[in-house]
Amino acid sequence: MTTWKRTTLCCLGTLLAGFEMVAAVAQDNAKPVVIQRRQISLTPADTYRVPLRLEPIRSVTIYAPFDATVKSVVEKLEGRAVDQQFELLRLDNQRVDLAARRAIAGKTVAEQELRMARANSNADNLKYAEAKLAFADAEVALAILDQSAASIRAPYAGNVVRVLVQEGQQVRAGEPLLTFADVKRLKCRIPVDREVVKVGTAIDLVVEAQTVKATVETVTVLDAEHDKQRELAVSAATAVAVIENNFGEWHSGQVVYGPLSPTGPVASVPLTSIKTGQSGDRVLPVLREGLVRLIPVTLHGQVGKTAVHVSGQFTERDEFVISSSTDLADGMAVRPAGAGVVAAAKSGPTVGAANPPATPQKPDVPNAPKKPGAAGF
Repeated sequence: MTTWKRTTLCCLGTLLAGFEMVAAVAQDNAKPVVIQRRQISLTPADTYRVPLRLEPIRSVTIYAPFDATVKSVVEKLEGRAVDQQFELLRLDNQRVDLAARRAIAGKTVAEQELRMARANSNADNLKYAEAKLAFADAEVALAILDQSAASIRAPYAGNVVRVLVQEGQQVRAGEPLLTFADVKRLKCRIPVDREVVKVGTAIDLVVEAQTVKATVETVTVLDAEHDKQRELAVSAATAVAVIENNFGEWHSGQVVYGPLSPTGPVASVPLTSIKTGQSGDRVLPVLREGLVRLIPVTLHGQVGKTAVHVSGQFTERDEFVISSSTDLADGMAVRPAGAGVVAAAKSGPTVGAANPPATPQKPDVPNAPKKPGAAGF
């Protein structure tokens, strides 16, 4: 059974630079403060982290169409941006060349036979010669197609990602030659909350410590590799987010942190414990080594109707505030009230002594704009 702590505390005031208000506080001059708090239970952020990386919007691996020798490779090809149909490398296959010569010769013979059939005015011979010429034309077309396959060209405008062969190398049919990609737009498959993220909306992704705007193109069923973050969303799903990369500032393979990626250890706390700071960010008041701290938090999936998963820069010794009889300011120092006061609380309301902080601050600002978050906040 969960044990809730309802303790009488005495505020010593806000810590000022180089000065702490620790003088004895007269009880008759103090303000009553009652704080209900609970020891925080943390799950490490690594438990929820999944590998997310940028990928080209489209990419292809080009394979050898037949057994051949790599005749030539464009110099400094790897990483190069090229236009559509640019020749990347050329293959050499004598059998293909001989087949083309044979097809052309066969067509010459068929044309001669057709001329002879027309001169003899023999209807049967004429039909046979015409059919033979059509067959020869098809053989020539196939031979030309095979020869053109020896020239490996860019399927669309893009970048050569990696060259897998070198000049003079023998390759077998179906062996990979190079990988090619369109990097003008990069995508990332990320876990999201379907209740918050919709198709066509813009979201923020963090790419190696830099925030980047991305557009959501699809939202589908949660990928198996994203299952770790299922409990961090009300309705977990996988989205494809696309980044415009016209200037080439981003690269395939860069690490991405999505909207569900925890910013620190994760804890489950009551919805009523979450406050709104003066900047509009969500904060969680905690007691840390005798001080009140308003920890900025990222909201994740709601737990039932009364609690929510949050992540932030917590420590194992933190106690989060469930309720307080007065507004708590960041930096306010607190200590348990005297034994006599605590004893008196057994038969009546629990009260404490408190001096207001030197500069009162209200962490909860009712009119402050709330930034969008999870769990319907």
